[in-house]
Amino acid sequence: QYMGYSAFGFFDSLPERAKFGFEEKAREFEGEPTSENLQKYANNAKNLKEVLIVLIEAHNNAYLGQYLIEDYELLLNKLLESEEL
Repeated sequence: QYMGYSAFGFFDSLPERAKFGFEEKAREFEGEPTSENLQKYANNAKNLKEVLIVLIEAHNNAYLGQYLIEDYELLLNKLLESEEL
């Protein structure tokens, strides 16, 4: 159990699958992977799929383009704690 939920109870309480946005095409992330561009994309995300895209972009660029994102951990914390998402 987690926070009073059994595994089945937790998944049964989630919103309909359609609300996560996996049935629709996500917007492409086309900008440079800077902290500002990633946060802007995340703030304009229309569904969970787009939030996951920006987290993957931030993660990938921490390894592939560390020079582009100066403070990777701070960016991820901002994205995960953003109240607008």
